[in-house]
Amino acid sequence: MTNQLNLKEYPIEDIEVIELTDATSTYISDFECDLEELKKFLEEDALNQSKQSVNKTFLWISKKNKKLIAYITICADAISLDGVRKDEMQRVGIKYKSLPALKICRMAVKKDYTKQGIGKRMLSFAITRALKINDEAACRFITLDAKNDEKIIESLKPIRFYKKMGFEELKRRPKDNTIHMFRDIIDFIKPRLKP
Repeated sequence: MTNQLNLKEYPIEDIEVIELTDATSTYISDFECDLEELKKFLEEDALNQSKQSVNKTFLWISKKNKKLIAYITICADAISLDGVRKDEMQRVGIKYKSLPALKICRMAVKKDYTKQGIGKRMLSFAITRALKINDEAACRFITLDAKNDEKIIESLKPIRFYKKMGFEELKRRPKDNTIHMFRDIIDFIKPRLKP
């Protein structure tokens, strides 16, 4: 399978996913990505926030090169229901003002590894985590904040990727160029429900 630039998909068998800890933090030193904010978060905040149980960061390491090629940071979240979404949920008997979610706080792929399917795999990783949470405590949505930085050319903006992956806009925050997005994962949950 190839992507739009005719590059091969990155081989999944070369990826090892490990949690960011003091012992694994040595991998983050040479990470470069398109958004400086994502690099800065990894270098300055990710480990401390993990230690404070605010979120967890998972490093995607090339087994062959022993280098960090991507990372994803996740945490618990809730999605507020209003308007049409609230009406949709009420039609199926859900009358809460918010529903449980797993948030992708940050997600970045190293510059040399973009357009090779790694982002899709990280979203799959997040959905798998949400399904594990759902087995114990319920988790209906994946949420994220897509950066809409004006410095990024339109065709490379994260919102385009997330929309292709089934995410919908929830609200825009023009103040910080952020678009809050969500994806309902009920279609993944239903086959796992016990009779």
